Amino acid sequence: MRKFSNILIGTATVLLLFSACQSKSKVEEQSVKQINIDVRMRDSYDNFFSKEYKAVTLETTEESLIGEIKKIHMTDSCIFVFDRDQNTVFEFDDKGYFVRKFYHVGEGEGEYIYLSDFEVHGEYIYLLSRFNKCMYKYTLDDKFVKKINLYDWFDSFYILDDENVLLYSNYSNNLLYNVILFDYQKEKIKEKYLPFKQNDSFTVFHNPFHNGMNGEILLTQLYDHSIYSFNNNMLFKLCDLSFINTYDIPENSNDISLYKLHNSLKDKSVVKSLDCVTIKNSIVYFTYRVDYLSYIAKIDLDMGTSKGNVIEIVDEYPFAFLCPIMFFNNNIVSVSDAESILRMSDDIFESDKNADGLLHEYDNPVIIIRELK
Repeated sequence: MRKFSNILIGTATVLLLFSACQSKSKVEEQSVKQINIDVRMRDSYDNFFSKEYKAVTLETTEESLIGEIKKIHMTDSCIFVFDRDQNTVFEFDDKGYFVRKFYHVGEGEGEYIYLSDFEVHGEYIYLLSRFNKCMYKYTLDDKFVKKINLYDWFDSFYILDDENVLLYSNYSNNLLYNVILFDYQKEKIKEKYLPFKQNDSFTVFHNPFHNGMNGEILLTQLYDHSIYSFNNNMLFKLCDLSFINTYDIPENSNDISLYKLHNSLKDKSVVKSLDCVTIKNSIVYFTYRVDYLSYIAKIDLDMGTSKGNVIEIVDEYPFAFLCPIMFFNNNIVSVSDAESILRMSDDIFESDKNADGLLHEYDNPVIIIRELK
């Protein structure tokens, strides 16, 4: 786990977070569960999700050619997917038919050099550019509204309401705090959380923000095996995970630059991050990777117990091998390119987007939605 100096540990406090106005966020010691996760666990998939699944094939047109999907935002009527390499967000309806794309690379008004992240809130879509140190606000029919200056480098963000946004830096900004609560109407910092020592101007892509099934806001970090919860402008540590039978992150990781740490662990069997997380009552579901394999696990915060399994091809659970990318409501959402779907499927794979009713090798990726148990 990456540890930080400037954290005061008191009798009933394991995390102290600083802000511009000197406010503090505390975590009761007894509320922070220490839970072991053995990567060799092989519990039945019956403990995690149902056999049935829904496949959403994304329409393939000249305007909607997608490479690799890095992030998905889903509503009851729309699916937004982020192709980071193309600096583009594509919008599809809930059936997978293409609606429009958001692409504004350039140096004019409402344009950015590089797109880092996106969020949809209300009737607007917000695009974040780390390079430009800005958020850009557009209507959902792609009309530019305004630029929001952030004054520092951030990799990801989560819009809380019409005033507040959480900004995340991958150990790489001048403020030397990973999480910032920011008033994006007044362009003003309200709180700072999770300090780090050194800005290496180096970043690694990671989705830090996650949704619980009852509206909880969860946070994970690179090289940190803790799960955090954000509530009432306070950041709490929900639990600490210890991964057994993997390489441990060095105890002195706080004294190592992120660049050196990342490169020193590049070829090690180590859990670098928790990829997607959700919570349902007292049960936390999450996925992670070790040695190019994806795993799913769940922990009972009340009991302090865990279950887990590697995500692989199982005939009983078609396409359970697909790498999960997010949790949505009571579902786990995975994505795979069409070529892999066809190569690993013994049966034909249907697609209502093609005249012959079949999925083709060079079609857009397929989204698989499976209910959690």
